[in-house]
Amino acid sequence: MKNHRPPASRILQPLTTALCLLTTALCPSTFAAAPAAPAPAAAYDSGDFQAAEKLWRRQLATAPTDWTARHNLSLALAQQDRWPESAAQAVAAFVQRPSNPAIRRNVILALTHAGYAPAPISEIMNPGPVSEVALRLSPPQWQCALGISITLAGLALALLLARAYTRNPLDTRRRRAALLAAAITLFALAILGTTISVLGLHSYGPARDARAVIVWKPATLRSIPTVADTTQKTTSLPAGTIAIADKQFPGWLRLTFDNGQTGWTPVEDTVALWK
Repeated sequence: MKNHRPPASRILQPLTTALCLLTTALCPSTFAAAPAAPAPAAAYDSGDFQAAEKLWRRQLATAPTDWTARHNLSLALAQQDRWPESAAQAVAAFVQRPSNPAIRRNVILALTHAGYAPAPISEIMNPGPVSEVALRLSPPQWQCALGISITLAGLALALLLARAYTRNPLDTRRRRAALLAAAITLFALAILGTTISVLGLHSYGPARDARAVIVWKPATLRSIPTVADTTQKTTSLPAGTIAIADKQFPGWLRLTFDNGQTGWTPVEDTVALWK
């Protein structure tokens, strides 16, 4: 029988798991969510979905990264057949808590009914080794994991400096060998950790940015923040577009895209994924 090497994803799985566990321990706030308020939950359970929506929106106004409120708001909107808005909130809940199976199921259902599919979300949801790794942590957690990996590289460098200045004649050789082995191990972990973290972070595309917004209905991108000037340049903005909101004007957001394009669109046509 021929020996078959295990897939790369299985080889890296122990390191990925360890990195995720360490990141979760050091960055618990990125996993944390406020407990569900009883008032909106009671309204939802009684079938008053409009009241539940209003209460969850109020909750998100003060805690926009509360992924449970995002998820519940998405469900309340779906119960009112407002699927495009529901899908936008589901995407926000997904990027904040991608490892939750219920949130994954809801974002797939909501996007199917909404009729749009944001490119980075669709790509990261496709089965494969990259998505398997990326979905374990949210973008802020991958940033934290990257910081941990860089810290390991710094520790490795410190060990090499300590090795260079070891002058004790009694155990210099043994100590220098131990320091070198430890430094090499830390450097290897740092390189692998950095690679995995960058891969996981990059998989989210523009949704990883704290300023990211999603356009939840067909809109128009305008060169200036007004509808009064009919001579300005306009571009259609499909539903499901994810962009970076880098500037604000009363009632308007300026969106920027990877290709360098910029333009203004009404705030009410977008949902902020983080802020």
